[in-house]
Amino acid sequence: MVDAIHLNLSYTIYVMKLSLLFLLLLSYATLAQADLYDRGKAYYYGDGVEQNYSKAFNAFSLASKAGNLEAQTALALMYIEGKGSNQNDAKGVELLNKSAKQEHSKAQYYLGSMFYLGIGVERDVRAAHQWIKKAAKQGYADAQYNLSQMYATGDGVKKNPLLANKWRIEAAKSGNSDEQYRLGLAYADDEDYKQTYDWLLKSASQEHVQAQYQLAQLFEHGRGVRKSAKEALNWYQKSFDNGNVELAYILANYYDKGVYALPNYKKSHKLYQQSIKQGNLSAYLDIARHYELGQGVKTDLTKTYSFAIAAARKGYQPAWRKVADLYLQGKGVGQSVKKAKYWLKKLSNSGDIQAIKDLKDL
Repeated sequence: MVDAIHLNLSYTIYVMKLSLLFLLLLSYATLAQADLYDRGKAYYYGDGVEQNYSKAFNAFSLASKAGNLEAQTALALMYIEGKGSNQNDAKGVELLNKSAKQEHSKAQYYLGSMFYLGIGVERDVRAAHQWIKKAAKQGYADAQYNLSQMYATGDGVKKNPLLANKWRIEAAKSGNSDEQYRLGLAYADDEDYKQTYDWLLKSASQEHVQAQYQLAQLFEHGRGVRKSAKEALNWYQKSFDNGNVELAYILANYYDKGVYALPNYKKSHKLYQQSIKQGNLSAYLDIARHYELGQGVKTDLTKTYSFAIAAARKGYQPAWRKVADLYLQGKGVGQSVKKAKYWLKKLSNSGDIQAIKDLKDL
């Protein structure tokens, strides 16, 4: 009896050891998969290593064979992009399908996109809707956004404004910066600036250029937040740095006037020059002022005249006044009452009362 108990106990310990060994092996296998996938990402993006699509492709291939769905999906996209291997849409779709059937939301979204675009498969908008909806239900933000667009336009599904709005909100909640931005603007239309600020901040924090601009506007005018020139400048600068080059003139004025710090004429001068290239006529007079007063540049009255006359000839009325004054004072150009009268007359013809008075005095 004692021997039987001993044997039974020994068998139990043996089974426990085998189970523990199996769990350890499974854990190591999972870690190995994750490590290979992370290695693939590093090579793909050049994160900490030199970018190498071939090495990324190989790492994803090994991780995929080991059952890593993230790697399998990444491998599919590399086939579609033709990075690290010959471009092969059909193979990419095949791998996306495998991952999608195992409820991988990203794969479901991209598979739906392939059906929508007809890449690697025959175009099927209904199938696209089905796969995108599956991904959306799992909280995949891009899928939620595209699903909202499908319901809004009736593309591949019956048009449904209520469902479109529902999925827009879900996309925003899941982190889609475009929908966060749109939701912020919608709250602004209702003058709910607290909600406007909250949603714009979420979007702007994801480097959404227009959200950064609108957030700057909130700080500049004190809507939903405490008015802050410093924060306004911060978000204007971020938006500009991310490609919103039309902000050059606004930024130039901040730096030129020293709105929350001392003026930085060198910065404003450079930005005014950029504004001129964008066709901003006001910037001509700002550059002219810099050369006249020596702000950020050496005083050069000839350049003052050059920029003022350039704007005047382009039809910018404030420049007509400046050119007239320069001719009267002989600054940067030979003194000429006749030429001053010419520009003042143009101003008076446009209804400028002061110009009419000045002409009478000359």
